[in-house]
Amino acid sequence: MRPFTALTLALLLWPGFEPQKADEAIQLRFSAEDGQVHSPSSLPTPVLKALATDDGVHPLLGSRLLPPPGWFSATKLTSLSIHEDLYLVEAEGELRGANVSSFWLIRNDTISSQAKTMWTAAAHDVQLCYRKKELYPDISVEKFSAHTSWGAVFHFDKDHYAIAYVRQGQLPADLPLPYCPIQSR
Repeated sequence: MRPFTALTLALLLWPGFEPQKADEAIQLRFSAEDGQVHSPSSLPTPVLKALATDDGVHPLLGSRLLPPPGWFSATKLTSLSIHEDLYLVEAEGELRGANVSSFWLIRNDTISSQAKTMWTAAAHDVQLCYRKKELYPDISVEKFSAHTSWGAVFHFDKDHYAIAYVRQGQLPADLPLPYCPIQSR
């Protein structure tokens, strides 16, 4: 058996492996105005546990151990690791602001059933930017106030996301998100 065929067969038989369908475009842009992700995914319990520890979510839990899934809209992203799922989660309902929403990027280890919040921010717009050979996407965010805008690009560096670029200024009529080198994977 050829190596490529053996690898393909091994991946397809691997528990939890779901190949991306050719007609399913991965959503890379998210907006507080849209209100939901385009291809919603249900969140596994470890991801809900990670969200329950967030400073904006925990105070609203009351006596509940986990937040209701209806508080979030999520999409499962492409991950280069077959042992993890990556989710972009957007706040819904009472967790949303008027012109801003909370967003989280959460990594779920499918072997240990442990999830970790890798990045979180309140933003109007979020864009994921995949660079070649990078395990995790760059994340561009944009926020607006009455007269100014704030934008930032976050890069994954070793074990966490760090701000790589920040822009703040007057609000022009149509201000693009910060630099995003590659639009799709």
